[in-house]
Formats: sequence, structure tokens, C-alpha cells
Amino acid sequence: MKDLHKISYQFASKTGLQQKDIEHILLTIKNAIDEHLNSRQNLLETPNDSVACWLPDEYGCIYDECNCKLLKARTTNSKHYGICVIKEGTKEICKNAFLRGHFVELIIPQSVNLIGDNALRHFYRNIENNSPFFILKEGILYNKTEDRIISCINSKCSYVIDVKPTIRHIDENAFITNSAWAYDYPPYVIKINKGDINYFNANYALIVVPSEEIKVQLKEKGFDCKKIIVGDIYIDKGCVVYTSDKKILLSFPKESDLTLYIILDECEELAEDAFNWLPDPDGECMHIIGNNLRTIQLPPKLKTIGKNALQGLTHLKEIYYYHKSEESNILKLLKDYKDYYVENICNRVKVKSINLD
Repeated sequence: MKDLHKISYQFASKTGLQQKDIEHILLTIKNAIDEHLNSRQNLLETPNDSVACWLPDEYGCIYDECNCKLLKARTTNSKHYGICVIKEGTKEICKNAFLRGHFVELIIPQSVNLIGDNALRHFYRNIENNSPFFILKEGILYNKTEDRIISCINSKCSYVIDVKPTIRHIDENAFITNSAWAYDYPPYVIKINKGDINYFNANYALIVVPSEEIKVQLKEKGFDCKKIIVGDIYIDKGCVVYTSDKKILLSFPKESDLTLYIILDECEELAEDAFNWLPDPDGECMHIIGNNLRTIQLPPKLKTIGKNALQGLTHLKEIYYYHKSEESNILKLLKDYKDYYVENICNRVKVKSINLD
């Protein structure tokens, strides 16, 4: 994954394409290659495992001969499409078992006592855990001792995840879906308070650390330096994330039901990708899935609108700003702003001033 970050950055800088799009295409290719290289023999964990039972069950699961290990799972076209119920009696879910499955629901039986590294990517909808060897809370699946994060349910986890000091390992794909395009779901911010954490795919979430020293340590492990924020964050009542001094709006949750949002007066910058969005291939066109905002009010001190910062404002009708004295500055920022849309944002929405005098 470290190489993917580097390759996608180099390709983007030369072509002008979006780094995140390139990275996810590369990730899809990598997964396909990994799948090809994972031969049947490679899935066998011990010499005693047999290939006698290679036909998947009704949920798409392939087990060893004694049904003690789930070796691999694929989504089937049966009536159980997208649902995986692991057999009672299964002791182990082998590493990378769900590498290629597109499941939205998973039921882990009481008998499971071991989940291999990177066995589960995060699931869209639900995980039902019945095993005493694992803990599921606030949308995150931990091992029993809570020093490992195995998987995240993006529809149930918090927008901001505060990684506990007890965590020693995070599965590489705990926070990423199988889809190359589904990368703008929670978590949007991951707080890490120590540098001795392993590399994991943070998706496009921002990583917040308390010191420059920890930032350097994470950078050396392959984390994207541009996505690491030093300091702390402030979360307003709408779950919108700012830097602790409120000067930078870092993330507006795409799942928010808000139709009107007034950006805090202290804010001076809208960070890159601040209003989260999701490009989704739809026929021959790029369809952008954003938030529900119809109206926003820009702050009086706004100086910078980051790259693709407003991309998620797909339903926006009106932009308000403070009185005429700020008009030239605001209009320049908006006219200079560009994203995937062909038209400039000033041509798509009404821009109005609020005269406070």
C-alpha cells in the first residue's frame, strides 16, 4: 500500500488526474492479482487440510474438510446474496478469507475463536457477533483483549474514531470497503496518540496526532503525510469537524441530514475535500454523490477554499456571505474554485451577501 500511495501521487502529478481515483484503480488491480496468486493450495493452512470440499455452500463459504476453518468466501447469486452466515462449529476465519467477497451482512457464530489478519474488510451494513472471543461496539469489531481492530461497519461507526491507547494492531483493510469507489464513508477522522502503530489503509480519512514526532513516525511507516493533522479537533453540534482553533473546516459528514449550514465565524480555510463526496461510475458519466445541503453561509474571515473542498455540495442552491465589504474576496475565491463539475460554482448556485449594517 505504501507503494500505491507513491505511484498514484507520481502519476497524478504528471497527468493532472485525481490521485484518489488512480490509487483506487491500482488497488482494484492489486486485489485482482492477489486473488489470482492465491491458489487453492495457498489457502490450505496446514498439510492436513483437504481439497475434498471445494464447493461453496449457499452463502459462498468454502471450508476445510472438517468444517473447522473458513478458507474463503465469495458473494453468491443465491437468495442469500450479500449475506454470509458462518457455520456453527467453525473455529477459524483464515487470513484474507473475505478478500473478494462483497458482503453487507455477516454473522459470526459462537464457535469462532480466531480471525486471521485482514480476514474481514469493513462491511456496509451489519456484523452480528456471537463469539465471546471478540467484541463489537460502536461499529468496530475488536478482539477480546481490545488491542486489535479487525473491522469497521461504516454505517454504524463514528465520523471520528479515537484509537484507544490499548490498540497495538489495526488490520490493514479494517477501514476500507471492497469497492474501489466507496471511499467516502466514515470514518472521516482517525485520532492516533502514539507512533508505534502498524501501517493500515486509512482510506481517505484524516489522521490526527498530538505531536510532530508522531507524525514523522507514521510518515516513515507509509502514511500519507498530507492527511496527517498535528494538534486536536473541534466537533460542532452538526458533527462537522474543525481544527481545535476552528480556523480550518476539515470534514462535513456526507451522511448529514442538514440542508442549511452556517460555517463558524472563526473559520479561515475549507480544507481539501472538506465537504465529502463520492464519485460513482454511472454509465458513461461520473455521478457525484454528496450531502443534502441546499444553503451554506461562508464565514467573514474565509481566505482559502481547498481542492475539491465543495465537491460534495451536489444539491446546493444558495451561498451566502457577510456584507458587501467581503464581496470581492468571496467572489474571487468562488470563481477561482474548480472541481469535477464543468461549470464554475458561481454558475450553479446563487451567491448573495448579508448586509449586517
